[in-house]
Amino acid sequence: MKKATRRSLAIPIVLAGISLLLSQPASAQSDPPRWGWAQTWYNDEGTMKKHADFPCLDDHEWPYPQWPIDWVYNVDCPRRFWLHENRDHSGHDICVGPGKSNFIPERYSRPALIAVGARKPCP
Repeated sequence: MKKATRRSLAIPIVLAGISLLLSQPASAQSDPPRWGWAQTWYNDEGTMKKHADFPCLDDHEWPYPQWPIDWVYNVDCPRRFWLHENRDHSGHDICVGPGKSNFIPERYSRPALIAVGARKPCP
């Protein structure tokens, strides 16, 4: 009889793990849902990469976020997500509404302040 090798034993174990994952509901297969979070992303030579997560539980501001911000994913956040040119809210700003995601024009991609605001659509 042929002796089992580590490799020949690994294949059934991997297959058993895959079938276990496929038999579970989708919520058990992935990370916990990101409800209540907004995310900023940047374009790295054609590949979108995440900068940071921002909680959406209440109004809050974050000065000097990572740049550039090329995309905001606000789909799971029930609040407005603002990019402000200056920390005092002056200058250019752009709002991404609750439940939306937007590519950010170059003009707004280097904010001095990010703010999570009211639970209503952008003005």
